[in-house]
Amino acid sequence: MVPAVRRVAWLFALCCSSLPACSGPGGQHVTGAELRELERERSGAMAAADGVSGGPREERRRELDARSRELAGRREDSEFEAAEQAARRARLDLEHASALAEEHLALAQAQRELARAQDDQAFFETEGRQRRLDASALELQSARDDLLETREELAQLELMYGASQLGDSTAEIVVQRTQRRLLLAELRVGLQERAARELAERTLPRELEDFVAEVVEKQVALGNLERRLERQAMERAAELRALEHEVRVTVREQRETDELQRLLDVDRQEWERAPSDGGDVLP
Repeated sequence: MVPAVRRVAWLFALCCSSLPACSGPGGQHVTGAELRELERERSGAMAAADGVSGGPREERRRELDARSRELAGRREDSEFEAAEQAARRARLDLEHASALAEEHLALAQAQRELARAQDDQAFFETEGRQRRLDASALELQSARDDLLETREELAQLELMYGASQLGDSTAEIVVQRTQRRLLLAELRVGLQERAARELAERTLPRELEDFVAEVVEKQVALGNLERRLERQAMERAAELRALEHEVRVTVREQRETDELQRLLDVDRQEWERAPSDGGDVLP
């Protein structure tokens, strides 16, 4: 409607400006005063048309400005989120690298402890236990030999002093001393025999059990450590996947913002190219 009003007013003004006077309705002559009155009416009509057309145009401009502000806010939020995500990724990379280094050290330590426990058990079973049994048997044999030698010595003394010309007191002292040595040798042999039995039947089996238990303990510790490290690796992978998902969402939002900006630029260009009075462009 507004373009039609403007067109009629424009044609009317053109007619009035090209003729000093023209005929009114019914062929009546239009005076200059009446012409000026018509001009005032035309100006009013034009002003009214400008008021009607200026409202939607201004509203359109405000709409474009609001869209522009909204897109600027979205772009600022996206840029901030992208920067935060980059910082988080850098922090995660550092934390993961540090964790991996510590995990490698812990894993190597656990593997080394298990290898040592297994080696200690193998050495005990193949050499250590038998070496201690041999040493115990040697000590027992030495004690028995001392006992035997002491008995032989006592027998010789008794035989010798029984046929000698020495006094009874001297023979008695020598024989009693040897008898005391014989008693101590017998006690030493008995203790050594009990120690040998205890070593073979009690001490060494328990030590073997300790070696086996330590190996099992180290195996369990290594297994638990491996599972814990695997779980931590899964957690780190989940953190990275979540962060990558957030990055993809941010990139998608940035692309959507860019597309909305493109559409806004197109709309603003159309708005700027449109006539300020909202009417058709006249030839």
